[in-house]
Amino acid sequence: MSLEPQELRERFEELLEGAPLGIAVLDTELRFVELNERLVAMRLMTPDGQPREACLGRRASEVLPPSPAAEQFLRCARRVLDTGRSVDREVLALAPEARPEARHTYCVTFHPSRRDAVITGVYAFVEDITARHQLQEQQKELLARERAARARAEAAAQALGESEARYRAILAALDEGVVVQSREGDIVTANASAEHILGLSVDQLAGRTSMDPRWRAIHEDGSPFPGSEHPAMVALRTGEPVRSVPMGVRRPDGSLIWLSINAQPLRRPGEAEPYMTVSSFFDVTGFKKALQDIHLSEQRFRSLVEATTQMVWTTDATGMVRPESASWMAYTGQDVKTSTAPKGWLEAVHPEDREHVLAEWRRAVARKEPLRLESRVRRHDGEYRQFLVRAVPVLAPDGSIREWIGTHADISEARRAESERARLLLEAQQAVRARDEFLTVAAHELRTPLTSLRLHLQLLLRQLARASPEVAEQLASRSEALERQVGRLAGLIYTLLDVSRLTTGRLSLEPREVDLGLMVGQLAESFGDEFRRLGASITVQGPEEPLVGVWDPLRVEQVVVNLLSNAVRYGGGKPVEVRLWREGTMAVVSVKDQGIGISQEDLSRIFGKFERAVSERHYGGLGLGLYISRQLLDAMEGSIQAESTPGQGSTFTVRLPLTRTSGGAVTSG
Repeated sequence: MSLEPQELRERFEELLEGAPLGIAVLDTELRFVELNERLVAMRLMTPDGQPREACLGRRASEVLPPSPAAEQFLRCARRVLDTGRSVDREVLALAPEARPEARHTYCVTFHPSRRDAVITGVYAFVEDITARHQLQEQQKELLARERAARARAEAAAQALGESEARYRAILAALDEGVVVQSREGDIVTANASAEHILGLSVDQLAGRTSMDPRWRAIHEDGSPFPGSEHPAMVALRTGEPVRSVPMGVRRPDGSLIWLSINAQPLRRPGEAEPYMTVSSFFDVTGFKKALQDIHLSEQRFRSLVEATTQMVWTTDATGMVRPESASWMAYTGQDVKTSTAPKGWLEAVHPEDREHVLAEWRRAVARKEPLRLESRVRRHDGEYRQFLVRAVPVLAPDGSIREWIGTHADISEARRAESERARLLLEAQQAVRARDEFLTVAAHELRTPLTSLRLHLQLLLRQLARASPEVAEQLASRSEALERQVGRLAGLIYTLLDVSRLTTGRLSLEPREVDLGLMVGQLAESFGDEFRRLGASITVQGPEEPLVGVWDPLRVEQVVVNLLSNAVRYGGGKPVEVRLWREGTMAVVSVKDQGIGISQEDLSRIFGKFERAVSERHYGGLGLGLYISRQLLDAMEGSIQAESTPGQGSTFTVRLPLTRTSGGAVTSG
């Protein structure tokens, strides 16, 4: 049968609370992940009576009252985490100093919890054996008093040894079986531990009731144990849990085994009568098998959670859809007969997708691998919708597939959104190409009248030189301002043209031998008037040796001019220092100003296209100078970096290789 995650969780919690032992699940940090009320009630855990919820999520060292028994508990748990081996039947004794007679004795077994061969925590099973321990002490005292009678003492010692042997055999084989029974008492399912303990397979147990005479159940006194008094039937009849009921049953081979049984009724929300009951029982030989079954239940629970999205379905091991796949039937409009027929579910799949879907499904079943694909499924109103299909196999301990759990998630809207996103991206790319083409055409068209304007300005300046001193003096400042604006306009046009060439990969390099120190000195001198006009100064600290490399001189000059222009613009009229030096195989140039500086957030983006660290309203510019500089330096196998503190200025450092650089096209990356 297929169980919902909530129902699985309820069964797990009922199993936990129905166990006759104290049970705890701890993670690798020894924090309590799960523990039952029986464990909370033990003095080992909470002598102050704190509730179970107060223990969850806390470390065992914080919950357990300080005592040698608590320290022994923690040492054993850590040993399991460190070695990966179980610690069986560890005896812990808890005796208050003020009341030695209130001594409690516990038998604790630790087992590692694993997931995919990795230890994820520790299972702890705690049994209060105080009564047994006290009985043993009383027996020893009785033997001491009867030691005078040799024959009787030897007989008593032999009886005690046999009793202890049986007791130790039971502890060594302790395990838990779980049986689920319907309202009528029919067994619905049973775990592998129940099979092992009872000597019956799940198929043999299925449909069997507590009233079946083949159980041959007996009370501890040997009297018959009627089926109506079995713990499961009492729990179904009264609606109350039944705890620690001893019962003897006969296995098919005739052997008698004794069980300690708990039965917990299960109710659906809003219903007063139980709809089924979960019975758990312990047998020495089935203890480890019960742990494996709990682990299998956890795996199945995780698989259900992983697969559950929108439309959920289950199949048997061969891929036949089960009748409980209600969401599939509700969506497709198929009835139980159609959906559970061989390939009946395929009728709801789009005809163009059927062959592919069937082939992938058969491949997954054959290889026992998870299934993931997309297909179109017909809704009950006839509309086909796009779905993401996922399915995972639930494996039995022997590796065979027990069932498949799958989901269909409607992704129609997501696919339409992806198509729209692709369309918008294509339109944006086309718009960017159109913009770049416009920049190229505009730059070329503007350069022609600008060249003519510059020639006429130069002619005007020459004629102005021959004019009267009064006229020359009157027009000199205006002519200089006009020349600066024409130069600025030319710079903007050439910058746009460079960006266009970078974008289309048509900006080429023409490397030849360049004396970097000489070039930087000449450029600094040409900027002298600009700095003096602002009341600032520029100093150049030359290299100790010539820095001669093979680069494109026009592009190197363009980079240095960009840095000096920025120093003029953002330097705040304060001194600017230019330094050149050799650093291994690299020639280094740094330009340092004492201006407004750049914030750390802006430093990471100022080398991007059209990026600026200040408002264009106050400082102007296109935000392309540093972007072009980095592209040019990358093409010449160089680099540029910036360091700055707001209010204290900025330092830009350029590095160029002194080895030969081949020419070629420059792209924008």
